[in-house]
Amino acid sequence: MKRLVIAEAAKADLAAIARYSEDRWGAARKRRYMEAIRRRIATLHRRPSLGRKREDIDRTCRSMIAGSHVLIYREFEDRIDLVRVLHQGMDLQARPIEG
Repeated sequence: MKRLVIAEAAKADLAAIARYSEDRWGAARKRRYMEAIRRRIATLHRRPSLGRKREDIDRTCRSMIAGSHVLIYREFEDRIDLVRVLHQGMDLQARPIEG
């Protein structure tokens, strides 16, 4: 299995999602939602080809839906880089994508 690398921007996205979820819906619902995102990241790790190509964002990117969010990642021979975790309602093309 390829190594999964979570970029600093994706870590910050996940932390912001957790804070917002807890503030908006409480700790229990935040835990459930973040666990659902973690399960989707595990799926991405096991089967990166399930995501769709996102040349509209960057020619090297793929994406996978995780709840109300989109996992943006790149697949390489030896690793998968999770670069952002953004809300589906955001203008994904306007957000900075690392690397």
